[in-house]
Amino acid sequence: MRKWIIAATLFLLAAGCAERASQEMVHAIRRDKVETVRRLLADGHSPNAVRQGNTVLMVASNAGRTEIVRSLIEAGAEINAERYGFTALLMALQKGRDETAKLLIDRGADIHHDRYSLTPLMLAADKGKADLVSLLLEHGADIHATDEGGWTALHFAVHSGREKVVPLLLDGRAGINTLSRNGVRPLRMAIQMEHEDVEELLRTRGGKE
Repeated sequence: MRKWIIAATLFLLAAGCAERASQEMVHAIRRDKVETVRRLLADGHSPNAVRQGNTVLMVASNAGRTEIVRSLIEAGAEINAERYGFTALLMALQKGRDETAKLLIDRGADIHHDRYSLTPLMLAADKGKADLVSLLLEHGADIHATDEGGWTALHFAVHSGREKVVPLLLDGRAGINTLSRNGVRPLRMAIQMEHEDVEELLRTRGGKE
């Protein structure tokens, strides 16, 4: 927690000196006007401009404006800027903007950055985004990372009953018997949540209660 508080403070200090995003730019992003955004960038609008504390890349990522995100990155947007621990990638994942998230990952977004110890892989696993889980693992996401409660990405997938994600994590050598901070293994969690298919899968792969 301390890490992102410090980061947020530094970001806010920097934001005080950053260019303010124009109303035209913000409206163009929200309405997915790609050519307008490109024109504004060509005319000198900063790709790192800020509106209400968020960079324009964050605004575009949050809205799932994939082509605008691409244009901003190509214009030099800081892909890993953060506000209160949130990055453009975490925003895209939280809002379910899959294509935007994929682009950010492919363009070098920090896949290890966490907010309250919640990583992109955990978010993708929790939401059942199999394609994103695979992509994050291909890029080297830490499959063994835990949140403040000791949950791994596998715990999140099991808790939400994500039948397509659990095998991906197990194939990636996730700890099938890792204990959470309160002593719960993934199999016990599957039983508690009554996810019978996930329970059966974990049992066949060596899960213990």
